[in-house]
Amino acid sequence: MCQSGLKEAKENKVKIEDFSFDIVEAAVKLCYHHSLVPHTSLEEKMQLLQFFDKYDIQQLKEDLETYLITVINEFTVHEPTK
Repeated sequence: MCQSGLKEAKENKVKIEDFSFDIVEAAVKLCYHHSLVPHTSLEEKMQLLQFFDKYDIQQLKEDLETYLITVINEFTVHEPTK
């Protein structure tokens, strides 16, 4: 995106309005430190997944999907019935 003829490329910045500052900051940090993933909540992980999908950051999206598959199961999604 930053190498195209789009306005964002000319200004060398992207305005992100549909994600919180914390999610954008976490996404940028995850570009450099994948080890930060376990330190985010499930809700934050889902928002990060949406962020990576929207901005076509495929490698991080795939890495996060793989991570989520390994940690999400029926016990982490909802409390089991007794």
